[in-house]
Amino acid sequence: MLLERENQASKSRILILLIGLGLFLFSTAATAQDSYRIGGTIPLTGKVASFGAYTFRGVEMAMNDLAQKGWIGGKKIEIQWEDNEYEPRKAIAAFNKLAFMDKVNFIIITGSPIVRALVPLAEQNKVVQCYTSASNDKVRTSGNYTFKMMGGQVTESLAMAKFARENLKAKKVALITNDSEYGVAGADLFELYFKKMGGEIVARESVRPGEREYSSVLIRANAKTPEVIAIIQTSVDAGYTVKQAKRLGIKAKLLGATALYSSETITTAGPDAEGLFAVAYQFEPKTGTPAMRAFGEKYKNKYEGFPPIYSAAAYDAIMLYAEAVKAGAKTSEEIKNFFRGVKNYEGVAGTLTFDSHSEASASHRVLEVKGGDFKVVHEFKKFSEAEM
Repeated sequence: MLLERENQASKSRILILLIGLGLFLFSTAATAQDSYRIGGTIPLTGKVASFGAYTFRGVEMAMNDLAQKGWIGGKKIEIQWEDNEYEPRKAIAAFNKLAFMDKVNFIIITGSPIVRALVPLAEQNKVVQCYTSASNDKVRTSGNYTFKMMGGQVTESLAMAKFARENLKAKKVALITNDSEYGVAGADLFELYFKKMGGEIVARESVRPGEREYSSVLIRANAKTPEVIAIIQTSVDAGYTVKQAKRLGIKAKLLGATALYSSETITTAGPDAEGLFAVAYQFEPKTGTPAMRAFGEKYKNKYEGFPPIYSAAAYDAIMLYAEAVKAGAKTSEEIKNFFRGVKNYEGVAGTLTFDSHSEASASHRVLEVKGGDFKVVHEFKKFSEAEM
């Protein structure tokens, strides 16, 4: 009798497990059918977490806008985030999880060392990658499945060098850069272009990201009597550099890379930001196209300050993915081909066309801080391949 009751109980437990498994499988299948799954691996923590935050915010805003429009025929997009702390080794682990466990075929990434680490994996496994900030010129030939949502450091550095030499009439420039792939590559390119124009690099100082005390390097650089100090750092770090330069009484003009065109730079430097020049892309969230202004206003209301181009690029990446799916693209190959065919797409970051390197073509402007805000003072036409 006891044995019979135990057998009955075992059968009941097996039945419950089978029902539970069936419900789980049904739920998993329903989720797969009711949503498009994509992935993202960005630095959510660590010293450059701000770049990860910019990308995250752009994606979040795109998702909110798509949700308000009813997604894609009622079928929503879900994103699985993985923190890589800006370390290639962790990014590789994140990619493998997203591609093989989460089964995604579209991933958002950011940062030159991360892009270069993941390109071979994307090519081998046919996973489409969109990166929202990676400036090193080595990522320009990043394979068939990797797309850059904004221009690169080649054109950015050329614009900086041209403005320093031709507009500011500088013959001598000192460089202050972050000790990172971004800083080193930017300094190398600036030096290359500036010397071609007949200029001289009189000092080149490298600082650790997040260090925040730059007085000694500024004093050394200023001792070489430069007419311009070119700054290639992240927005907050650069804000401290600008503030300390002014407090030290340095008279050289300060010219920054794209990352400096940020409300965080002005907030950090305060009144000392006055007179700072920064190179930027065509993205203008305050006075640009209606789409740019609408994006800028939404960003300001949600996060405060005006958005950097990295957030706009992330937003456009998600919107282009949604357009690809609407057009019937499902496989990696179909999504890749859709992106390759993009011409004159009017995104919030500007008019987007991918060039032969799968990089969004870009034009540049220079802005100056006047009255506590950035004002456009010069616009460049798109550079030709010969100029680069």
